[in-house]
Amino acid sequence: MIMMKEIKEFSTLDYIFKPLDAVRNLLEKQQQSNLIETSNIDEFDIPTYFKNVFNTTEDLMKIPSLNDTPIFDIPNHSLVRFRAMIQNTGLGHEIYASSYETRSQNGQKKWKFNKYTDDMDMDIDDNEILDFDLNSESSSIYNNNQLEERHLYYCVSVPGETDWNIIYFLNVYVYAYNNNSRRKQSSSSTETSIGTSIEEIIRSTANLSLDNDGNNNNNNNNNNKTTGERNSRLLKKLVSKYPFPNEHHVAAIVKIYGKDDDILKVAEVVEFIGVLIHPSININESNNNKNDNNNLQEDGNEFCFDSMTISNIPCMHSIFYSNNNIHHSGNPLLLTYYNNNNLYEVNCQASDTRRNLLQYIASVFGGDEVVAEFVLLQLLSRVYSRKNGLTLGKFTLNICNIPYIPSTIAITSSSSFPPSVASSASITSSPSTLVHTNQFSKNVSKVLSSILPKYHDLPLTLSTLNEIDYFPNSNSDELDSGVFQVSKGTWFLIDETVMKEGKLNDTGVRNLQALNNLIDNQRLLYTFPFYDFEFETDIGIIVLSEAKPFLPVDCILPLLTNNYNNNNYNKDLPEEILVEFRKYLGVHRYIENYFIPDDVSKYIENQFVIQRRNASRNGQIFINHFDLQLRMTLARLVTLSFGESKLTEELWDYTERLDEQRKQRMENFEQR
Repeated sequence: MIMMKEIKEFSTLDYIFKPLDAVRNLLEKQQQSNLIETSNIDEFDIPTYFKNVFNTTEDLMKIPSLNDTPIFDIPNHSLVRFRAMIQNTGLGHEIYASSYETRSQNGQKKWKFNKYTDDMDMDIDDNEILDFDLNSESSSIYNNNQLEERHLYYCVSVPGETDWNIIYFLNVYVYAYNNNSRRKQSSSSTETSIGTSIEEIIRSTANLSLDNDGNNNNNNNNNNKTTGERNSRLLKKLVSKYPFPNEHHVAAIVKIYGKDDDILKVAEVVEFIGVLIHPSININESNNNKNDNNNLQEDGNEFCFDSMTISNIPCMHSIFYSNNNIHHSGNPLLLTYYNNNNLYEVNCQASDTRRNLLQYIASVFGGDEVVAEFVLLQLLSRVYSRKNGLTLGKFTLNICNIPYIPSTIAITSSSSFPPSVASSASITSSPSTLVHTNQFSKNVSKVLSSILPKYHDLPLTLSTLNEIDYFPNSNSDELDSGVFQVSKGTWFLIDETVMKEGKLNDTGVRNLQALNNLIDNQRLLYTFPFYDFEFETDIGIIVLSEAKPFLPVDCILPLLTNNYNNNNYNKDLPEEILVEFRKYLGVHRYIENYFIPDDVSKYIENQFVIQRRNASRNGQIFINHFDLQLRMTLARLVTLSFGESKLTEELWDYTERLDEQRKQRMENFEQR
């Protein structure tokens, strides 16, 4: 007879700090009531049950987040959240026993539940063993022991999240652990975990292991050297999984159950809620346990992304997840507004906010209001449809005639976690060159990062082209990231002013080809040993250049530099004003149901005919279908910028005047 535990009642905090106990208790209760069979626990919908437990924002806030909390401040096997981008879906799968029977010394059997953990639930005091015999068909492995499959994803904290975005998520969701009894480390070890990287953790634990064995201090120099080399190679492998080499980030292996692996895609942003498994903190032990498949696997000089690597970063068993539009946009302010139906308020303030935002953007371009207008339209653009090979909605903008102003500010990461958010699960590497050195570009970068949820610098130099991969690539079973392996709704400010004469190597040529394809089609190349594959994306790109750009942009606009003043822009706007800008961009970028009435469509057609006739009479260049296509794109964005979804004749006329100013500038610029 199978023994059952006493059925208990669990509170919300119990579900957070003892999720496995809660689930096991729940399933045993269901089985006692004959609601489910022992051999088919999937009859009970555990994810839905947990969603109901945490169905309010207040309850969800109680779950600690890997993004905000040092990893060892969260108890092992606790419930956690992880706001992440899926970097690699190709780690394969695991076979595990979702349920099984154990047998004690006196022959008593117990039914055990084994989902959402890597550890077998065995009672050591009772000398409990797994009850199966591979040579016996009557063994319980053929009865109640259920072998199932779970898929492994490599996930990283969302690349390019700007500081205000990270802090907002922190302020809204972070759960403070004030009960010291729940902390796993003393104050000294906690200090180590809060600001350190995986490299430091690995090294410190390796040293602790050596120090604990005083008799072998003189004999372990070679082992210490070998371990250091392996740790360094491990760190490089982990760093290569993130698109920006100079940024702290959090990484975790997320294990997915059921059929959800068919829904989630690479580069998608998801908030996972699941059970945390701490990373291994004894590297030497892992190296020595070769019979347990925890050793490094080497093939010549190739370091494999195996169980050794996986065991040294956090693991999370996903119970349920959210991948709604809020996570796609990356703007946390939309969460409050969509939940509270406050979109009407944002639209009512659209004109005032639009005017103030234009002034803010213009200030960094020397007061150039036309440039500010086009930048605003670019920030509202997104891919809204793909038809017949066309990518509708994309709008890559170039601002040319940009001066080069040597930067007097020390180069730092363009986006990093605040110190309070740094985690022992975070990874960092040596500095790179993905930071603007042109002071003009740095000023523009500061404005963009203050209002966009996801943003990154990209100075287009020979070194960045030749030395840093722009696209993901795989040489074996691993997938290394590239600069553009980011989630939809991420912006890049590309600076061509820093490009010098030189030669592109093979990496540089392939990077440039991938960038051109990204701009043309909003598709990102993924290269594998025997084939290449393209994934659809939606990345905002603004290009700064001195002359006309060599990148295939959709729109070129020269900057008026007569009255440009490098220091003449709003450096420190009040936070409440910036918040309004962020809400405005987030809401108006996703206005749906844009349409052109029949009478307006006829009006546009007539205007097109009249303009071509006038151009013919005056000996001017004819407006062509490319010009019309650009104006149709601009008209949609102008309409959205005013908080409207219907194009009117007035808005079309506004768009034409705006584009005529751009064309006049281009003529003057080309005649210089």
